[in-house]
Amino acid sequence: MKRKTLSKGLLGIMILALVLGGCSSDQTKPESNFVKEVTDSIGNALVKNVLESTLVKKASAVDTNHVDKAGQSGQVTAIAIVNSRLYAVLDGGVVVYDFSNKSQKFIPVEDDLKALAVHEGKLFVGGANLYAIEDNKPVKTDDAFEGAITSLYGYGPRLMVGTTTGLYAVGIFGREHLFDDVSVTALTADENGLWVGTSGQGLYRWDGENFQKRFLLRDTTLFDSVNTLAFRYQHLYVGTNNGLHIYDGGRWENLTTADGLPSNNVRSIDVSEWVIYAATDRGMISCFNGDMEPVMKLEDMNIRLVKIYRGRVIAVTDRGSILYKSGNVLKTLIEPEIKNEESFISALE
Repeated sequence: MKRKTLSKGLLGIMILALVLGGCSSDQTKPESNFVKEVTDSIGNALVKNVLESTLVKKASAVDTNHVDKAGQSGQVTAIAIVNSRLYAVLDGGVVVYDFSNKSQKFIPVEDDLKALAVHEGKLFVGGANLYAIEDNKPVKTDDAFEGAITSLYGYGPRLMVGTTTGLYAVGIFGREHLFDDVSVTALTADENGLWVGTSGQGLYRWDGENFQKRFLLRDTTLFDSVNTLAFRYQHLYVGTNNGLHIYDGGRWENLTTADGLPSNNVRSIDVSEWVIYAATDRGMISCFNGDMEPVMKLEDMNIRLVKIYRGRVIAVTDRGSILYKSGNVLKTLIEPEIKNEESFISALE
């Protein structure tokens, strides 16, 4: 795989206070090399403090050919890590793995779940309806939405609800219908606005009053269909079917297989720690201190989702297996069909 050395401007980024501009500023500024996100201490490298192997369910081999059990889909559609617990939603419920005591739980929900988010100390999941997890049970809210819920995001006092037909907000003023005739795929916030990715309708930014479509004049279709969004250290990361796109507040950098990506189909991005991870349908890359490298053991795998937990990689394959990578060790963490009669563990106590 070709190695991509990204340009660095670490000290400069720490000094600059980049302000995200309007649609016109994106389109008129020339393209430049990507400026790497700030790293203020190399001592924070993510290879320290390896978890004991007892935290991971032992497996003789990584299951990359999982076959779904009857009555339940193995397609994990969203994951989150809260207070040492991993949550994964799928058709039929929520799988929970507790890293602190190595337990696995399942809470059934009679819905094909597609999204989850923690908002104001409560876990919400969504499919055909919106549910709050209360007393170890799903409680359907009174809010009604057009279309199926595809994305949830806690944004200040509001829970943002993206559906196949629009964007809503749920808060102290009840349900607000903010944006119509878009199929929302991803949501993330910067310091003073919300980014909205869609399937076929483009990329938008909401400043609290207006939605503004963002695109490049040289290719106005580049952000038409957004798979995933992330924001950290003054940089917006946009994953699409045609590469990884990074916005530093003034210019866009567009990375493809020519730059070292294993595939242009970028499905998930994690920027929660110092290393950037981008998952594709043909493997995963990491970027640290300006260098893009393949994530070993996950080459050529079809990765749907990625999350980082204390420097370890949690990857969900397209088959539904949830994998755990620590150093050079790759193991099956949990299988999505796990169900038992133990009570649901709340991570929000």
